[in-house]
Amino acid sequence: MSQNFDMLAALIVASLLLSAGCSSGSSSVSSSDDLATRAAMSVLSEFYGDYLQSHKGHPPKDSADFHKYLESRSEDLNIYNVDSPDQLFTSSRDGKPLVIVCGKRLAPADSPGTPWAAYEQMGVDGKRFAVRVHGGIHELSDDEIAQIFRNN
Repeated sequence: MSQNFDMLAALIVASLLLSAGCSSGSSSVSSSDDLATRAAMSVLSEFYGDYLQSHKGHPPKDSADFHKYLESRSEDLNIYNVDSPDQLFTSSRDGKPLVIVCGKRLAPADSPGTPWAAYEQMGVDGKRFAVRVHGGIHELSDDEIAQIFRNN
């Protein structure tokens, strides 16, 4: 997939992020909350991939380190209609901050070039979104999350 296509897809997703709105606090998840979370995670994963590339494949030491990196890329965030890195750090589905993969690169054995970037703390109905570099969003069970991210 070309980088231009990835950027176009991320722009579309970012547009959805801005139009989706915030969670109403109800127990059911609206499709706009689902789309907003997917959009934020997709954009976040693009920048996480950029971080890895600019840091010789090493993930951020902690989420504050990644946040600082995003702040330094504010002009690039604006391309995705993101005004602040904070817009990318919270799941609209569960209202909790996303868990950023830090300290250790975690990638599936069958796809070492697409490491995990972030996942939801709580998710919805026992399912949490997790995203790999360049936007591969997966809905995983709590058990799968525990297995993949047990040392994160």
